[in-house]
Formats: sequence, structure tokens, C-alpha cells
Amino acid sequence: MPISEAALWSRIRRHQLGYRFRRQVPIGPWIADFACLNPRVVLEVDGESHDHRDETARTSYLESRGFTVIRLDNEDIAFDRGELTEWLKERISEIAERQAYSGPTARRPRYPFPGVAQQLPRNAEGVPVDTRDDRPVSSPDLDELYDRLRTTTHLPPAHRRESRMTYAGDVTPVDAYGLLEQNPDTVLIDVRTPVELSYVGLPDLSGIGKQVVAVPWHPKLTGEQLAEQLAAEGVQPTDQLLFICRSGVRSVHAAKLATQVGFAKSHNVLHGFEGNLDTAGHRGTLEGWKVDGLPWKQS
Repeated sequence: MPISEAALWSRIRRHQLGYRFRRQVPIGPWIADFACLNPRVVLEVDGESHDHRDETARTSYLESRGFTVIRLDNEDIAFDRGELTEWLKERISEIAERQAYSGPTARRPRYPFPGVAQQLPRNAEGVPVDTRDDRPVSSPDLDELYDRLRTTTHLPPAHRRESRMTYAGDVTPVDAYGLLEQNPDTVLIDVRTPVELSYVGLPDLSGIGKQVVAVPWHPKLTGEQLAEQLAAEGVQPTDQLLFICRSGVRSVHAAKLATQVGFAKSHNVLHGFEGNLDTAGHRGTLEGWKVDGLPWKQS
């Protein structure tokens, strides 16, 4: 079993998410990395062991069998400090509720997340009603409400944290470049490894008279160590910090850690330098600094 899959298995086995998952589960012609049969959820780890040319067909088949497919990147797992597990618990609970009332024997939903019950007026029997004609709300209506209130399945945890934000916020690569250009106290901090910077490339800020600050992130990095490295690069606690990595995972952790040690204006650059994998297993084609046409260079 690949390292990333083994790491995920250690977080979800033995009902740690509240539901029983099995690994390497045959479903039709495919073998799911991890599957739960009630609710019907498949967790797929996108890495080198997968043939990305088959992902579309694989996902379509699993969804046709009633499974909701959640895809996780190796990086999401490698740099997780507990947030991934919490997000999975939340997401799978939502899926369980949705599946519970989507079939012919569906029961009335219990609205597992805050705010939904308050948004639906009820009649004398306590059944949610549509205020337009006082009729009971049907399952399709509730599906529409869920779609309005929740983001899509395929968004990674790094992009679904508005309710528990512990840093200054997220900015797109284009907005980040604008801030760097307009504000002399805005600093771009790249937390990728030296090898990534050398071979993949890094943002080029020479056109606006600035340089990227390189502070490699690793899971055991402490707040004190991060503060020392930032201070050594001349970064001040009052500066506006924009953290960037490959796809927006490590940079979130760095922004949170920096906030904890007094750098209150710490932001994450969404999608990072290369963005997420496309269906062919390639980065740098969907989103990120490079795709947005911003200046970059290789050493």
C-alpha cells in the first residue's frame, strides 16, 4: 500500500469517522481505495499508483452505483494535522443525510449542520414548508437547499474552511500579485522545498522590485522556528504575508502557524503555484500562479 494510502487508512479505520470503511474494495470492474457501504462513499487517493486516464470512467461508474466519490491529493494527506479527518467527518455526515432521504423509503432529514433548520419555516405538524404556497418541502427542494449552502464534493479541505478560519484569509494568485505590486509591506513567502523551487520554478517579482522569501515547510516545523526564519529574512510581524506552495495545502498550514506566533496578516494563496491535478494527472493546467499568466522563472 502506498505511503499516502497507509496514512489515510490509519485515520479512517475502526470507525474513526463514525462509519465503517474497507480498503481495496472491488466495485464492478474497479477497485476502490477505500469504501463505505452505508452511506455509499468512496475515498480515492490521487497519486502515482493511479492511471488518471481512467479516472473519469471510474468516477462515472461509481456514481452510477450510488456512491459519492471524494478525491484526496497525496499532499492533503501528507501535511494534514487533523483538519482532513474533521472535514471528512463533516462531509460524510452530509452525504449520509442526503442519501437517507433520496430514496423511495426516505425519512425526514434531520438537518445536521447549523442554520438549515432556522432557514426553513414549518407548519403546525413541524414539517418544513415553502413560504411561497405553504406546501411541504420535497426532497428535490431540500437537495437544492443543500447545493446552495454547501460546496461541491471535489473541493479539497483547504478550500472549505470559511467557518473555521484561523488566519487572515485566502487570496487568488492574481489578487496576490496586485497586493505585492501596490503595498511595499506585502511579502510573498514560498514554503516549497528547494528542489521544487529549482526544478519546477517560482514566482518572479523582479518586475515590481521584490523577491520571493523561501521558507520551506515541513510537518514538524514549530511556530518559534517559523518566526525565527521569517525574522532572519527581514519579515516583520506588521507585514502582510502571502504564503504560497504547490497547490494551496502547505501554505494554509504555514499561514495558520504564522498567525499563532504573531503575524496577524497571514494569508494563503489559493491553488498555489501549480494548482491541482487535471484528469491526465498533470499540474499547471487548471489553476494557480502559472496558469493565471503571472511572471515566474526557473533557476
